[in-house]
Amino acid sequence: MINSNHPPQKMLGAAYIRYSSSMQDDSFSLEAQLRQIQARAASEGIEIVKIYSDPATSAYKNKYRPGIAQMLEDSRKGQFNTLYVHKVDRLARRLEWAIEIVKQLQREEVTLKAVEQNFDLSTPEGKLMFHLLGSLGEFYSDNLSKETHKGKYERAQQGYHNGWVPWGYRSEKVGEHKLAIPEPDLVPVLQQIFERYATGLYYDQDMANWLTEQGFATLFKHAFTKDALRDLLQNPFYKGYILYRGTYAKNGRTRRKADGELVKGLHESMITDELFEKCQKIRADRRRQSNSNQMTRKVYLLAGLLTCKTCGRRMRAQSAASGRYYREVSRLVGVECVYNGRSVRAEVVETQISAMIESLILPENWQATLQEIMRTQ
Repeated sequence: MINSNHPPQKMLGAAYIRYSSSMQDDSFSLEAQLRQIQARAASEGIEIVKIYSDPATSAYKNKYRPGIAQMLEDSRKGQFNTLYVHKVDRLARRLEWAIEIVKQLQREEVTLKAVEQNFDLSTPEGKLMFHLLGSLGEFYSDNLSKETHKGKYERAQQGYHNGWVPWGYRSEKVGEHKLAIPEPDLVPVLQQIFERYATGLYYDQDMANWLTEQGFATLFKHAFTKDALRDLLQNPFYKGYILYRGTYAKNGRTRRKADGELVKGLHESMITDELFEKCQKIRADRRRQSNSNQMTRKVYLLAGLLTCKTCGRRMRAQSAASGRYYREVSRLVGVECVYNGRSVRAEVVETQISAMIESLILPENWQATLQEIMRTQ
């Protein structure tokens, strides 16, 4: 008999919705996903009390997106019993990430349900279905990434830009393709930037201050910084070249090369090769002089290797009175990241990496394997 003084606890639900930039049609829109989730929850007598979303955010490159992170935190607080998603691939497009998220939910006794994919994780059949769906989502993303990089590589080889055009240009459709067109009012400004730097009398911060005083801002309407000027002054796009960093590897996967591949672009250059190379020489000379004058340097084991888990940009090694840090600095170069400005102590990260390395156990034939790899490269 049910005690009327203690009514059954109401089941509370949450919704997680996400679309990628390539899936913004109505069937994948946030509103469409939420409508389906609310209808399913209502039919099961569950009230949706929390809604988490990550619009236009990749679930292939970013595991703990802001919406996911907040959802997991609230699950630990017991704020809901059931989590609804449109499909498994809305949660994550990598199987291992989806499994990790589900395990965290299960520890908090939260049930995962996908409105367009019926599976019950409490049964062996349901677990198998979940793994199959997760694997299909990862396969789709892997194949899409492969085809996308092939297309971008071909565009670069033909002399067309990929993605955003640098400051001073605008992207216009010319024929069947988009082409970078110089902004007439900014051409003399860009030329002055390189010409001033080429004198050797100015530094990045000097040029950033000069642009700010002239009333100019970055593509994202931020004030220019020395980091933004460093990237601008090192961008071969202004001398008429496309720098393609994603190369197509023999094993079918893409990879990034530090130097990249330079291809003559179809867009109009703003400066000469000679002026560009003169600026690079001044920068290289200053770097060598700075290194020779600096008697003591703090060592950062992960400098140039550590990246932000959300935006993928390299974190900067920075020293402060309180110690050594790795900091996310996307906004300094004119882009946005949810973790911008956050930092972590270098000792914390380096200790974790050291522990991982020390835990590695090499197989008995590691020397022979290494020699074979080196021989076939």
